[in-house]
Amino acid sequence: MDAEDRSYDVVIVGGAVMGCAVAYFLAGDPDFDGRILVVERDPGYGACATTRSWGGIRQQFSTPQNVRMSLFGATFAREAGALLAVDGQVPELAFREAGYLFLASAAGRATLAANVRLQCDLGADIALLDPPALAARFAWLNLDGVAAGALGLRNEGWIDPAALLHALRRKARALGVTFAHDTVSGFGRAGGRISAVHLLRGGSVACGAVVNAAGPQAGALARLAGLDL
Repeated sequence: MDAEDRSYDVVIVGGAVMGCAVAYFLAGDPDFDGRILVVERDPGYGACATTRSWGGIRQQFSTPQNVRMSLFGATFAREAGALLAVDGQVPELAFREAGYLFLASAAGRATLAANVRLQCDLGADIALLDPPALAARFAWLNLDGVAAGALGLRNEGWIDPAALLHALRRKARALGVTFAHDTVSGFGRAGGRISAVHLLRGGSVACGAVVNAAGPQAGALARLAGLDL
């Protein structure tokens, strides 16, 4: 690394789908003009959570934040071809729309109905179905003990997680993000802030901020910084 390559405004540790998404959205923000480094220890992504994911998208949650985030995710998946295209190459995330179905007994019907009201109020397209409506849609379904079901009618289904990862990574690179194949071995501090990231092979890199996107290893990475996650 030369002198310039040893200083970044943001260092993102973990270069799978979360790290690449952070890099993409940050680099694409017109109000941000800093330098970004993504550190990934396994650029083949053989053991990361992203490539082992089913890539599900649903809005059937009980908290507004999760519903809003998933609505954004569904819109992003639909528009990814235009948003993540590089040099005329348009990624295909293979968004297959097939709604999630949640079932409730009599004891859980009120909770399910309240969740559906919340989801619909926030813009999700969810249907609350009684047993006859469930039987009409799903003739194979055993409805013993089932009092109601909630079915996503739009914006629910699944995508190809690996395709999303590589599309985000390619776009982030095109936006000027630097990627390094390395492992974080520790952090440097200046007062109460992290001021450097120590790499196993690449030495120390000064930074203004660090993003922990290490997935299942996020706890171990946090401990290197003296944090209990």
